[in-house]
Amino acid sequence: MTAAADEPGLASRVLRRREAEELRRAPVAGLAEHRHRERIVRVEPWHGKRRVVTTPSVVVVLEQFLTVERRIGPGAAVTLLAPVVGAVRSAAAGGTWLAPTTDHIGLTEDGCPVVLLTAPAIDTPREARESLQRVLERVGTHCPELPVAALARHRDLLALEGMLYGLADPQGIGEEVRTLRASAGTVVRPSASSLPTSRHRRVHPLDGWPDRARALAVQRRGPLAAALVIVLGAVLTGLLAESPDRQRAAGASESASTSSGTPRPTSAPSLPPTPAAQTAPTVLEAEEAAELLLAAARACEDQSCARRLVTADSPLGSAGDGVKDRLPAHGEVSAVLADLNGASAVVHLTTPPGTAAASVLIIRTEAGWLIRDVYAGATP
Repeated sequence: MTAAADEPGLASRVLRRREAEELRRAPVAGLAEHRHRERIVRVEPWHGKRRVVTTPSVVVVLEQFLTVERRIGPGAAVTLLAPVVGAVRSAAAGGTWLAPTTDHIGLTEDGCPVVLLTAPAIDTPREARESLQRVLERVGTHCPELPVAALARHRDLLALEGMLYGLADPQGIGEEVRTLRASAGTVVRPSASSLPTSRHRRVHPLDGWPDRARALAVQRRGPLAAALVIVLGAVLTGLLAESPDRQRAAGASESASTSSGTPRPTSAPSLPPTPAAQTAPTVLEAEEAAELLLAAARACEDQSCARRLVTADSPLGSAGDGVKDRLPAHGEVSAVLADLNGASAVVHLTTPPGTAAASVLIIRTEAGWLIRDVYAGATP
């Protein structure tokens, strides 16, 4: 596999026709676009074979990165693992269970992890969790601080992703990846012919739900009053507004995170201060923050508004109305805390009848709570 020299950010590989077709039929190739999953841009004739152009451009695989004798800090482990769990979980929400190994997880030049098209698709949630556990254990051999046993106990992928983000601030690994690439040469990765495509199946969204159900930690008092929605703008202003010095620091941090490929949940753009913001609470419980953020998302009428409510690395960031689209269409939304791990929380949303309508992963930043992702129905 090589970078497409004339197309920055893309990679290409030349395959036999049969291999190219197998790759195009791979379960992961049919999934919706995701920042941390490889996708095919096009397939074109190439001297009697097929040239497959993909994005993003992967320069090494995780196994290569781990083979080098190195010690990985908790922040780097979060960078490597949390986005992969998120990519597997979002695929499962669409009915495709993936079981990537360290040979099926690529790293871009900036150190961004990507589940490759060659990642095997399997039959059951259990196999997906076992595969992720092996990846956790493999990374754990290089990161003594990683609580592998505690992480492996999480059967809910959303809770696992949230716990990983709660362990430490993600740390950029781009410089290490670029150094490794320079010394290793061409990336080594599984071929399309080795891809087990026959084991893929579409699963019902409720498959595995008994494994995911668990006691809720905190019971909310009830839905927020309608008056709270009226002052929502002022409350969010107080949560998101920052001083000029802090804005500059956040901007520099975001720039560094972008250049290093770190999936860091960063602060949202600040909003103009208002008098009402002076009395706004500076700390909100996770459930209340989720309700406020989701009510604000419902009220958003453009992409810039929605982007203020999500973390910089959220897959919803470029989707504009993606948050709104995943919310219950009508009725008040109340939240029940399902899991809290440091700076991350998983919140189940309920409609008035009490039926679980969606779940949300929120991250606490310096500016307050922000949305990372919303999942319709039961979470994988």
